[in-house]
Amino acid sequence: MISTYVKSGNEMKDLTQKRCTPYRGRVPKITDDVLSEHLDRLLTFAYAETGDDMENLTKKQCTPCRGGAPKLTGDTLREYFNQLQGWELVEDHHVTKKYKFENFKRALVFADLVGDLAERENHHPSICISWGEARIELFTHKIGGLHENDFIMASKIDATYRDISG
Repeated sequence: MISTYVKSGNEMKDLTQKRCTPYRGRVPKITDDVLSEHLDRLLTFAYAETGDDMENLTKKQCTPCRGGAPKLTGDTLREYFNQLQGWELVEDHHVTKKYKFENFKRALVFADLVGDLAERENHHPSICISWGEARIELFTHKIGGLHENDFIMASKIDATYRDISG
């Protein structure tokens, strides 16, 4: 279950436990700090449930990649790819995966969480949302291929999906 939190004083309140009330004045702004704190909680929980293979990738941070950095190829590329589950390797250039949901709104919430994660990692996937699914595509534009960052993001996106699907 996804919970939306808003900061009230010094504590976080779970908005899923509140009833909607008629609008009476200014709506409190959910700040980047609040979103970041919520994402930290979500990802900490999600990463705690990963298996040994994925643990190494989900605990890593994406590092800035500069043009001219080498693309992953051959055995090294296969070693990283084999740590992922359900992803498709396309022409040794990018990885893609479809995530299924029961409706459009769930796919949209997932895409929003992936967007928050992408901002934190400074590594941004392509996200396509349609009814009942979200498709993610990852590759590093600066090098025109796959980098370790793409596999780090893929494993963190999988962890996020496991958390909201559980």
